[in-house]
Amino acid sequence: MDRTKKAILELLYKNQGEYLSGEALACQLKISRTAVWKGIRILKTEGYQIKGVPHLGYLLQNVPDLLLPAEIARGLHTQIIGREIQHFPEIDSTNTRARALAKTGAPDGTVVVAEAQTAGRGRRGRSWESPPGLGLWMTVLLRPKVPLQETARFTLLSALAVVRAVTRVCALSPRIKWPNDVLIGDRKVCGILAEASGELEMAEYLAVGIGLNVNQEGSHFSPELRRKATSLRLACGRMVDRLVLIRALLEELDGLYLEQPGFPELVDLTRPYSATLGARVRVDPVGGATEGQCLTGRAVAITPDGWLVIEDDAGRRQVLHAGDVSIRSADGGYV
Repeated sequence: MDRTKKAILELLYKNQGEYLSGEALACQLKISRTAVWKGIRILKTEGYQIKGVPHLGYLLQNVPDLLLPAEIARGLHTQIIGREIQHFPEIDSTNTRARALAKTGAPDGTVVVAEAQTAGRGRRGRSWESPPGLGLWMTVLLRPKVPLQETARFTLLSALAVVRAVTRVCALSPRIKWPNDVLIGDRKVCGILAEASGELEMAEYLAVGIGLNVNQEGSHFSPELRRKATSLRLACGRMVDRLVLIRALLEELDGLYLEQPGFPELVDLTRPYSATLGARVRVDPVGGATEGQCLTGRAVAITPDGWLVIEDDAGRRQVLHAGDVSIRSADGGYV
């Protein structure tokens, strides 16, 4: 029925503005009138406004503001990313779902997208606010043939795809905060959580979760996030079409994934967009440091392996493989 539903929708789109009879739909698709009726009913339950008039047929009146697979695929130009798309009105976590799909053999490039998450996750188990219909809450399942230790570069690759897509759709100038955030100004607009799994040191799959704030207003953020977070709507002063944005993001990610640049090339590609290089930063905790200890200094370089180099106040340089990085803002605080 899913294939029938898609075929009916395609014909309704092609004849938009005109009625298309059930008989014509059945004839063109070589299905029964009952199958047409069932397909129309399913489309209506998904939010499509379809008017049915006796002796005239069906008319597509309106398309729901939802990230439905058929709508994402319309006009999407990718080779790998988005060949299969799963959509959920609400889910606990798209990463959790993508990892479950990976274990059942879901193909490279599968996308899991939700209108809302009830248990969205950021790094280190932090929660991620995912209100319904206001952002892109999605995970892309990748199966790169690389050693597990090399999967970290796909976080940076995904951040670059987000930056390019936002620049392309919204004409903004987002920047990347090492290792997994995208900022507009000094506020976070996107977070990326990449979770890898594999055996014998080779990656079996990588679930790249992307949470991108799109159409929130200030009141949509919890009080503790209002100083730290923003949305594309707040930044550009208008509503952003989420379908246009997700297509752009999947296309940018697809192009980079096909190229699969190594860390040195990625560092060069992302350096112009870095919010971290040259900034005064605080990292907490660092390496094996105990909870509560932190390092402050200036971010002076990103190594060819993707690690951050911090020069502390005594002039000593440390290479960070992991850590929570906060950048000093204009008001003297760290965000």
